[in-house]
Amino acid sequence: MRKLIYLLLLAVISTAFSFAEDSIPDILLKQTLTFAQKDTSELKMDIYRLKGTTHEKQPVMIFMFGGGFKGGKRNDPYYTNYFITLASQGITTISIDYRLGLVDQKITLFNTKAADYAINMAVEDLFQQPAMLLTMQKN
Repeated sequence: MRKLIYLLLLAVISTAFSFAEDSIPDILLKQTLTFAQKDTSELKMDIYRLKGTTHEKQPVMIFMFGGGFKGGKRNDPYYTNYFITLASQGITTISIDYRLGLVDQKITLFNTKAADYAINMAVEDLFQQPAMLLTMQKN
């Protein structure tokens, strides 16, 4: 019963913060930057934050979308409410791209090389992103 109440509460809260990608509140700033070029992939990140806070220290949440390394995207409208809610509370939110290493790949119980490769690529892309942020801070 408690789980049902929590799920209902979560549903009410998430609908209370319903924003479309093109209707980000005026108090927020969304920037899209390219942080790496890997293979044929241009990796981008979206930064959501309160306007006027670009040079202030504040908490940061880095978000990597799910999709089993086969699908998904950093700017899926499904996540926008989450980003806006966090940014509205003063938490800079960064949603990043990473290469999808399992597109057109098949893994089995006894052959996990493709999954290992996909995970390593995603981790490499994740660690590339903070380096880009440090470069931005110095400028």
